[in-house]
Amino acid sequence: MVAVAAAALAASACGGGGDVVGSAAVSTTVSTATTSTTAEQAPISVAAAEQTRATDCPDLGDSIANVNAATYAVYGEAIVNGDTGPELVHFQIGTAWAVDRRLLVTNAHVTQAFVEFAEQGAQLERALAIQAGTGTVVELLQEVTHPDYSGDPLTSPDIGLFSTRDELPVRLELADDDVKLELGEEVQIVGFPGDVTDFIEIVPGETVPQATSLNGQITALRSHDDTATVDNENVDVIQHQAPTTPGTSGSSIVACGKVIGINNAGTVNLIATPSADGSLTIDRQAAAANNFGVHVHHIREMLELFDDGALVGEALPIEAVRVDVPSEAAAERLLLQGEVGDPYAHTFVIEVLDDGSLVGTSDWEGNAFQLQGTIFEDGSILLVDDAYEASDGQLLRGIYEAVITGDDTIEGIYYEEGAEDAQAPFVAQVLG
Repeated sequence: MVAVAAAALAASACGGGGDVVGSAAVSTTVSTATTSTTAEQAPISVAAAEQTRATDCPDLGDSIANVNAATYAVYGEAIVNGDTGPELVHFQIGTAWAVDRRLLVTNAHVTQAFVEFAEQGAQLERALAIQAGTGTVVELLQEVTHPDYSGDPLTSPDIGLFSTRDELPVRLELADDDVKLELGEEVQIVGFPGDVTDFIEIVPGETVPQATSLNGQITALRSHDDTATVDNENVDVIQHQAPTTPGTSGSSIVACGKVIGINNAGTVNLIATPSADGSLTIDRQAAAANNFGVHVHHIREMLELFDDGALVGEALPIEAVRVDVPSEAAAERLLLQGEVGDPYAHTFVIEVLDDGSLVGTSDWEGNAFQLQGTIFEDGSILLVDDAYEASDGQLLRGIYEAVITGDDTIEGIYYEEGAEDAQAPFVAQVLG
């Protein structure tokens, strides 16, 4: 077995590795950035760091409990074709924490994950945040990304925001921009490591997730300009030894009860496992505890820009990008018209696109809602309307489940999310 070592960086986004047995280990790190960084090991004086911290810090247990209550797991919700037909699935994207009544802070690469899903044609049903310790599900309404984020986690501010429909009961306090940070100073991080959620599943609305509390020391203070001499005035990056793993992206970094930064990146090992055909399966696992966070002054800068109305984000969930069909093929698109019976009497028209997706409109005696859905390989159909979003939460989301019963007919049932016991039949037929 030959071990090859190299160094780079990895944005610690969603996911998380499991145990790897009987595999060759290739120790390296990967990055959303193309820049690699080496850490100069400065002498660390824990005693000096502790002496500089004010003596009026809150009790550590109380502080961690408060951070837990303000911390949320960020999830996406989508409909996929399961073994028994369409099913709702959820997947972790990262961690976020409350800073205002309806505002969560996270990483830019977490907010941008929702943008990338849409660009790749993946249509999400909802973007969600689940509170640690209570399981309260909060719907995310908008994502905003720091305007200076370049995709490099160590040379640009990896900061993002989510606005929420519901009020957030517990919020964290930011440290001052000029907070004095010392090498060796103890910090706490609370989040949702992917290697934990891989084994202890979080199901929005069903399970009560418990955040993982981590601690470590500050090991280096860095600037985005690696040619600059770093002092308290130009710190951009906090390097620390808290053992974070993918999934903790967006976790707050707390010292003396206040947020001094936000976790965003860490080194990883790539584990290469050879298969019988000679190919390699690559898995990521956390390496030595050399992890990174963005300094608090970048968080405050973004909040000020947001409060001033200088930032424009995108409403969630973002509509997936559709490939345009050439105009000469437009006439070949399939249109179906349907009618739903009591107690939900209304009509609808849907269009079958070339990729098997469905779009359409429902008509409730003058009130119209947009429909989106999919035809699955087994011939089952699932449509969802935007009544909940269009009514700002006053109406329930409508769901249409159907099967193809003939060359020009589909039959199914309509019901509303949260009121599944009341169902109405419908039939739709091909127009023309």
